[in-house]
Amino acid sequence: MVRDADRLDPLPDGALCARDLEYLQRHGVGPLLNGLVLALTKAAPPDPLQFLIDSLQLGTEGAEQASAAANPETGLPRHRQAKLEKVFRIIDRSGTGRMSMRALQAYANSHGGETLTNADLRALFRDFKPGDDQLVGLQQFLAFFGRVSRTMTNKDFDSMIKEMSS
Repeated sequence: MVRDADRLDPLPDGALCARDLEYLQRHGVGPLLNGLVLALTKAAPPDPLQFLIDSLQLGTEGAEQASAAANPETGLPRHRQAKLEKVFRIIDRSGTGRMSMRALQAYANSHGGETLTNADLRALFRDFKPGDDQLVGLQQFLAFFGRVSRTMTNKDFDSMIKEMSS
């Protein structure tokens, strides 16, 4: 049996290197990677991989993440944090900066959450890690979604936000 790889003409190392170098130069990969590494080391974000992905999609300004020192629990890129803050304000209709279980129930009922039972909602509310007052603040909300959305693509994250906001 002849494999496809057996039919390939091997390129000498020098020719292969020259071809690769020409490709990288033609597409401006060198300056792009240099810029990404510079931005990465300058920003020192809590989630470097997400920073690189967001930098390629949104530019380095759009990829900026919350400072690990200021908010070590979320590590959310600023563009995601801003979208989540809008959702939090939808849930926190009273504008107190705190979310109660009742507010979560009202939100779920008005945003298609009829498939969630009261037990599901209580479990979800506990996942937000409410304080002793049984209220969830913005930072707890952001920390929860920082954990939940860490491996989500921006496209999936935006779809989730759209569902939560409509």
